[in-house]
Amino acid sequence: MSEERFKKMIAVLIAVVTLIAAVLAQLETEAGDRDDRANRDSKRASVEAFGLQIRGNTQANYHYYTAFEQYREMETLSEAAAKRKDTKASDRYADMRDRLLDTSPLLAGKDRKGKPYFDSENEWEPDLARFEADSYYVKVQNLLQNFKAASRVKDGWDYKANSYIFHLTLLAVSLFLFGLAATIATAGTRVVFTLSGLGITAAAVMAAAQVYLLPVPDLRTRTGAIEHYAEGMGLVHQELRKESIAEFDQAIAAAPEFADAYLERGRAYLYLESPELAKALDDFKKALELDPSNASLYTEMAWCQYLLGDFEESIKTCQLGLQDRSDSLQLQFQLALNQLAGGKEKEARETYQKALEGAASSVAEAAKNKQEAPSEIIANLDEGSRMLDDLAKVIEDKKGLPAPDKLKGKVADVAKACEELSNLLVSYELSLESSGKPPEGKLTAKLEVTGFQDTSGKTPKDPSDDDVFKGAPAQITLNFDFEGLKEGQKVVYRTFKDGEELESWRWEETWTKDAAGSGSWEEPLYPEYSESFRFEPGDYYVEIFVDYHLAAYGNFKVEE
Repeated sequence: MSEERFKKMIAVLIAVVTLIAAVLAQLETEAGDRDDRANRDSKRASVEAFGLQIRGNTQANYHYYTAFEQYREMETLSEAAAKRKDTKASDRYADMRDRLLDTSPLLAGKDRKGKPYFDSENEWEPDLARFEADSYYVKVQNLLQNFKAASRVKDGWDYKANSYIFHLTLLAVSLFLFGLAATIATAGTRVVFTLSGLGITAAAVMAAAQVYLLPVPDLRTRTGAIEHYAEGMGLVHQELRKESIAEFDQAIAAAPEFADAYLERGRAYLYLESPELAKALDDFKKALELDPSNASLYTEMAWCQYLLGDFEESIKTCQLGLQDRSDSLQLQFQLALNQLAGGKEKEARETYQKALEGAASSVAEAAKNKQEAPSEIIANLDEGSRMLDDLAKVIEDKKGLPAPDKLKGKVADVAKACEELSNLLVSYELSLESSGKPPEGKLTAKLEVTGFQDTSGKTPKDPSDDDVFKGAPAQITLNFDFEGLKEGQKVVYRTFKDGEELESWRWEETWTKDAAGSGSWEEPLYPEYSESFRFEPGDYYVEIFVDYHLAAYGNFKVEE
């Protein structure tokens, strides 16, 4: 080939590559614009969700803890006045109570189906969860999914934009090589540069084509997917899990790649009154396939496998999750629970102890930085204790999940270990939260709850044979026998209603010299007793700690 003809060919190649570069530059600009738009959308959705969450929580707390509590206080005062036969005062309080109904949408409002949030004649308290779902929770879930969807779109277009820049760089190298080929006189060298330029150009074009064809899915374009998901989450918030499944079904039908919808539908199946564990596990596996980065999936899948009695698979799932989250107390406790149920008590105790040491270390680090104990650690300790209690109940009742016949080892030994370890976790929970340190020493005192009494009036009243108090008593007293309590020891009382601690009722006292040794003790459960206070209906559970070691516990029930 003559030199002139070669140069013409190179000129054509340079022109073609320049044209391709121009196209790629346009694609890069467009990808950058879409990246920016998605970034703005994600930030807007995030800010709106955060603001609505804060505003909604604040308003719901006001309507429940101010408006409703005032309503209930006026009702109690009216009843107290009626008992004193002060009719006028009772009527005034009742009138003030009824006027409060119109001051709050929680007390006077209705949902989209026209059902009141509070039926004052037939209900003890308003349906706060339904009110929250309607007023802000569903909207927040919608915004959060819009934020996640926009973030994924941003990441997709950001990847494309950066890829196109790399491809443009390759084309620039090709143009440089073609330029060298046109100026060098040696034929062999010109061929090498030309072929190198052609090879780099071909590689850049093919790579750019692959990036161009790579889809950037946008969940926001799947009509109804996010909306049905948010409605499903609103039903979950109301603990209407069975009803939520239909919403998640529609979300998945609209977007089969919707990982969060599979996760939440799996959770709904898992936490049904009669769990559908096989369906839950299938959904968790699908969600993990679609989004392996979702760490919470390992927790849910491991729990599902545990309930199925597949302890070895659950252990593997926990271990996989711990590879990325080695400090996860939740996964460590699930791992230990599986080891215990699977007949590996020694390994289970070692895992629990390691987890507790890690929790203590994290709390100590927080204290060093003048921070409170992380709430997540305290919550996980509480949940870990409850899981052990549930396993012990399965053994005691010889029914439940996991199926008793799936358990390995001697069930009596497993039950004993459950009680010991549960007490240990609860003791760590209180001690870390209160003192920032693990409980010191060992429990030497012996305490035994002997019962509860209604001490509202002059004469104490015992509950029914099944420990039930009726009529909303104003005061209930805990009675217990003790032995070995020493002067200066700290005694802490914790009271729970329907599984939730009444934190303002937590009471700590230092044992005095006069009471040291052995004897019987009476402790009112509500330290800030007032005439207007009444125990609300529910299941109550009381714990007694000595120097942050759980020493005794008991329970009772209040009915209307």
